[in-house]
Amino acid sequence: GSKEDQEATEMLVGNAQNLMQAVKETVRAAEAASIKIRVDSGYTIRWLRRRPWYTS
Repeated sequence: GSKEDQEATEMLVGNAQNLMQAVKETVRAAEAASIKIRVDSGYTIRWLRRRPWYTS
């Protein structure tokens, strides 16, 4: 019925808002991280190359 439709719509809207919030936080974190990497660039990149986590 229409009450269930209303609840479904509210759930979708809530999910969309949560998603947007998460995206915004992710973008903010990524921007902060890229600035940090630029600041310590040499060190960070060397450290990443020295420890290849993806090779077992």
